[in-house]
This record gives sequence, C-alpha cells and structure tokens, in this order.
Amino acid sequence: MSVAVVAVLAGCGGGGAEKAGKPTASASPAASRAAAVPTMDEVRRDISAAVATGGFEGLNFVRVDPEVLRRNPCQLLARVETPAVPRSSAVAEVTGELKLRGWQVSGPYDSGDGQGFGYSVTRKPWNLSLTAATVTKEEMATQLPLGKKDRASDFTGLMIFGASSACREPAPSQE
Repeated sequence: MSVAVVAVLAGCGGGGAEKAGKPTASASPAASRAAAVPTMDEVRRDISAAVATGGFEGLNFVRVDPEVLRRNPCQLLARVETPAVPRSSAVAEVTGELKLRGWQVSGPYDSGDGQGFGYSVTRKPWNLSLTAATVTKEEMATQLPLGKKDRASDFTGLMIFGASSACREPAPSQE
C-alpha cells in the first residue's frame, strides 16, 4: 500500500512546504458537519486539528505540482516526518478526531509489505488517504513523472493525500 498511496506524491513540487499552524476551528457536532460540503480551508483545519490531537508536530502542507492541479484542482498533500513509522495508537487518535469532525473512517489497512498501514477517510465530496509508512527513495522515484525523479527522497512518517470531486473555490496559489 505504501507505494500506491505514495503515487500521490508524484505531483509534489520541490520545496515550498507550508507549515501548518494551530487549528483555528473547533469541532462541531459530526452530523451537522458531515452534511455541509467542506471547503479546502475547512479540510486543512480538520487535518491540522486531527494531527495535533495525535501528538504529531511539524505538519507541512506540501505544494502540489501545478501540472497535477490542472487535471484536478481539488487536491492537497500533508505530511509529518517521524523517526520511525508512527504508532498505530497515535494514528488512531488522528482518525478519532476526524470522526468527531464528521468524517467517516475505514481501516486500518496493512500495507502487506511490513512497511506501514493506512486509513481511508471520507466526507463527501472529499476522500483522504492517511498512510503511516516508510518509503524508500527508489520507491518514490518510480512514482514520479519524468523530469522529477531526481527529487525523490526517503520518507518515514504520516502522509495525508486528499482529493475532492467538486471544488467550491479554486485551489490555493501554487507560487
């Protein structure tokens, strides 16, 4: 699973990560939140709050390659590097906070290769893939498009890829 989920990173531009601040929104009742279509900013706030609840520090929302955004402008990628694959209990706290915020959670799913595990998280029209894994530079390079393979690097930690089938606003600037 780690390589399949990491395919998302194919669109990552080099550098230019944005540090996530403290969550600014408080959790509302899950039923009312689930009914509303979340904006990109709301999704980012939910992720920030959930990752903080799991005890992770250093969340980065990574710029998605503009070429990828042309195909689907409603995408985001967040990650937290850790010294080892995150504990399942810490990631369960992340998914628990997302549930409180109106997200439906499936998992955990084992990668099958001993390198990690993940969850599928949904709040229509958004789908998130949470992966706690170690991915080698070589695995990353196989997923990157030509001309970007040299940007591959080893990664261990928590990766969150999000995509929506409908945008209520344009994707954030990718300067």
